[in-house]
Amino acid sequence: MNLRSDQLKSIFDHFELSKYYFTWQMECIGNGDKDTFIQEWISDNLYENSDYEKTLALMLHTSGTWEETEADVNDSYLVCDDREADELANDYAEDYCEDYCLGEIPTHLHHYFDSVRWVDDYLAEGRGHILNTYDGHEYHEVVNGTTYFIYGST
Repeated sequence: MNLRSDQLKSIFDHFELSKYYFTWQMECIGNGDKDTFIQEWISDNLYENSDYEKTLALMLHTSGTWEETEADVNDSYLVCDDREADELANDYAEDYCEDYCLGEIPTHLHHYFDSVRWVDDYLAEGRGHILNTYDGHEYHEVVNGTTYFIYGST
């Protein structure tokens, strides 16, 4: 993971890793590099928690600090793994078809409209245009071997 020093410091500060804890840990692991220590601390303490991983993925994408980024996950940005993105896009497409497409067709003609095919065609254009209300693109970052997809919503 390629976080900048100021991003690593923001994690250090956010989790209130005191200089005494840092010094003690540095003596235990025998490494005097604060950035390396924080990277190791992240992998030991934040991985395996998808909420933290999503924040780290958004930090990589926006180059922001922990404080700037943590509140943006699922607020200004939608950050999700592949399965979550597929589910959200599919749900949106089905709802859109039901509310708008079928809403424009007289009820007695609904059986002529193939909503499953329409949803498949709509999803074939990709998830970015559905989930990213900012610019219609799908971005991604890899954290701890998991790819997180990022969509702007502002």
